[in-house]
Amino acid sequence: MAFQLDPELIGSNIRYYREKQSLTIRRLADLSLLRYQQIADMENGVGMPSVRLLAVVAEVLGVQAYQLTLPRPPEAEYQEGC
Repeated sequence: MAFQLDPELIGSNIRYYREKQSLTIRRLADLSLLRYQQIADMENGVGMPSVRLLAVVAEVLGVQAYQLTLPRPPEAEYQEGC
């Protein structure tokens, strides 16, 4: 069985980590040297972002790129269980 990346899940995780740092889409775009629309499209699951884009966004968000592909950010799961 092949592992499938889910663009909507990735987008949800980008939004989660962005909001956790109180960043706007505009600010994340500026910090990552990407366009606003690229970030908005990623967060909305429009297309599959390249590995390079995931790495850039992850670095700005202070996480590893693989964390953006996980079914649920570990911190969110922990917080819900408290």
